[in-house]
Amino acid sequence: MLSNNILIHSNFIKFENLLIAAILFYSGLVFCLPVLPHSSWAETMNYPWWASRIQFNLIILNEALFIVWLLLFGGKFVLRNIFDKLGIPTRQAAICLIFLGVWCGVVSVILDFSTITQNVGRTFRLILLAFMLIAAVKWAKNLGIFVLVCFVFGILVGTIINLIISFQNPFIMWGSFRLHGQNTPGVWIGLAAHLSAWLFALSKDVKTKIFSAVTFFVCSFACLLSFSRIGWIVLGFGVISWLILLTFKAKSNSRKNTFITFFILLIPLSVLIPSSQFTNISSDVIKLVNQKSWIGSVSNSERYSYIFGTAEIVLKNPLGVGYSGFYDEMIETQIYKSGEAARETRPEEANPHMTFLWYASTGGILASFLSIFLFYFLARSIKNNLIRLFGRPGLVLSICFIVSMFMIGVTVPYLFNSLIFYLPVAITSGLVTSRLDRDHEFDFLVANGISRRSNFSSQTN
Repeated sequence: MLSNNILIHSNFIKFENLLIAAILFYSGLVFCLPVLPHSSWAETMNYPWWASRIQFNLIILNEALFIVWLLLFGGKFVLRNIFDKLGIPTRQAAICLIFLGVWCGVVSVILDFSTITQNVGRTFRLILLAFMLIAAVKWAKNLGIFVLVCFVFGILVGTIINLIISFQNPFIMWGSFRLHGQNTPGVWIGLAAHLSAWLFALSKDVKTKIFSAVTFFVCSFACLLSFSRIGWIVLGFGVISWLILLTFKAKSNSRKNTFITFFILLIPLSVLIPSSQFTNISSDVIKLVNQKSWIGSVSNSERYSYIFGTAEIVLKNPLGVGYSGFYDEMIETQIYKSGEAARETRPEEANPHMTFLWYASTGGILASFLSIFLFYFLARSIKNNLIRLFGRPGLVLSICFIVSMFMIGVTVPYLFNSLIFYLPVAITSGLVTSRLDRDHEFDFLVANGISRRSNFSSQTN
């Protein structure tokens, strides 16, 4: 009887670990999948099931699997640590995210009850992401870098799927080949440069290092084809992270394995680089970079106009206008009437194209402050986590990552309603707490930067 109970418990743990791996894998994969490159393709192009997002109404597969995990394994853990002041290090950010979601949802429902289903769904997603911000810390603490491997592997597979679809169905614009999808897959794929660098430095075996390096090269190639300016910026900071870790961490992190990894990769690269295909692709990438307007473009001026337009909206509506109220208020602003702002042609999809402005217009002054605090809590956590994991180079790594996240926040509206910021913070928090092996109070103080840096150094050196 006892042996049967042990076997059942063991299988239960295996099922939980498999569920966690699936959640992390699809969380990385889903936003790297191909997106129709042009509206004209909608009538003629249907992606196969393996290249399409799997979701149930508005709930994406990884979110559905996470709900299952909450019901079977982690619901009590997550709720307990949200109310425990000295519990999970990401607790402050999670609470801030919950307040942001609830407040914006309430304002949206009050101002436009006809969209209650959509607005409740948006609130539910932010609360679910807050729960995952708590849960992923536990996953990383218990399973180590396996959780980072699963997340990075998902990004790699999603990128490969996007490349396959893109080459099977070429999208040529202005004489240049482009990836299917711009900012959404481009930015997520660019994120892989940071994560693969961290994984490369944290891993001790050659296989994981090769996997990290392959991920970096494949995702860098795909990101360059995305025509996403912010994706290229994120990738650039990721390249800096690789250079920093290879320069300063090689002595302490198995120089032999690092040398073996790049020697193995040098063989296929030595064959690929001199080929005509590589030359053609390189010329296409150069064309894409030259075609992108970096300074003084119409696109940039239209983005800047959203700052003034949102400021007008918030001053007029200090409590916010809700998710669906942006279009009606924006077209009444002086900046829009002057013709300097972008013309809004689809009212149901209108937004200020910046995360911070999106929540400022939705929830007014309170949501603006909540967004700032949320970013601060996440940035503080990732800074202290990377310093704990990598020592002094961790400060440069954190700057590269935080600046990348900030650039995403002022370029696209999905920084806070996706896992692009939350999972890296939660995973590194879990890895730090597993290394510290201290009581909950000390873990909380460490990961949130409350204790002094000298205390950290004595624990990690």
